Order: sequence, then structure tokens, then C-alpha cells
Amino acid sequence: MGQAGAFAWAWPWPQKKKRVLLVTGDGELLMSLGILATIANQGPENLVLLVMDNESYAETGGQPTATAGPTDLEQVARGCGIKETATFQNEEETEEIRKMVYGRAGPVFMNIKVFAKPPDLVFSPIHLMGLPLLIGFESLSYRTSLVIIIGINFKTLVC
Repeated sequence: MGQAGAFAWAWPWPQKKKRVLLVTGDGELLMSLGILATIANQGPENLVLLVMDNESYAETGGQPTATAGPTDLEQVARGCGIKETATFQNEEETEEIRKMVYGRAGPVFMNIKVFAKPPDLVFSPIHLMGLPLLIGFESLSYRTSLVIIIGINFKTLVC
């Protein structure tokens, strides 16, 4: 945890003609908030950060993150200098999310509030081996205009 943002920040440089979308969680991002300042300072125009904010560390037992309290990740991103930011809280905003992913010059930061569900206590090999999963996306990225980097376990989210 804590390195997905850095991985996504490095990815756009050789992929300048492709949109890079990082899908990560609030707990993962909170482990390395400094990456937001680095991203803002470097300004990769093809980078989109999409944070699924369930206000918990769902994979380690559901402990609350700072976003369950007063911490607002959109304001943190804006304070670091990312100009294109938004927070979404309901399904009716799906079209606006799509527009931000594909239509805004980056870096773009989106915080999407989702419900947490109790975590599974058995960890599957897929999220113990995140790197092979990301390498699979690398081969996909050569055939599409969008590179997707997954920094969360989707089984712990209910959208």
C-alpha cells in the first residue's frame, strides 16, 4: 500500500499519447500523500487519479481512515496544486465522471465516495501479486488509448 500513486506518476512519461487512469483507494493514497504534490508540480496532462473513498482500510479489517473524519482528499489534492478536482457521491454523477476521465487535461483528481463492505478474511492470490496484474495491463495499453492501473481490491467495495 502507498505506492500506486508513484507508479501512476511514472507511467505517463513514456505513454504521452495515452490517457493513464489510476484507480486506487483512500487508504492507499493516505499512505503517501506527498505524491499529490509531486504530480501537481510535474503536471502530467494525461494522468487521471480516481480514488474510491470508502473511508476505511477495508483489506486490513475495516479500520476507519482519516476520510471518515474531517480529511477531504479533494481539498488535499487542490491544496497540492492539482487544478482539476471533484468529489462524487451518487450514481447520477456517472456521466460527469466519464467526462473528467476522457475530457479534461490532467492531472485530474476525482474522489468517489463509496460504501465499504466487510472484508473477506481470505486473501486471494490476485491482490497478493499486484505486479503481474499491472504487467497484464501494460500489454493491453499498447492496443488501447487508455492505460488503467489498479491500486485497490474491488471485492472490498460496494458502489
